[in-house]
Amino acid sequence: MPFPDGNSICIHRSVESSAESIRAVSEHDAEAYVRFVGFWSELDDFIGPVYTREAPVPGRRPGRRGRRGRRP
Repeated sequence: MPFPDGNSICIHRSVESSAESIRAVSEHDAEAYVRFVGFWSELDDFIGPVYTREAPVPGRRPGRRGRRGRRP
């Protein structure tokens, strides 16, 4: 990512490599980037399963798998 003053940063797959690139421009921003990625990684661990679970079937109530479609 180039800046108007000629400096640039490069975002890598590795958090550490990205932070090192950012650190060349701003120590504070490099530390903030590591905290930012850590926050979102923890949040993804928490809410990720919600987005990767099997979608519900329209017309069926959740939690009724073992009942073979019988209604109470």
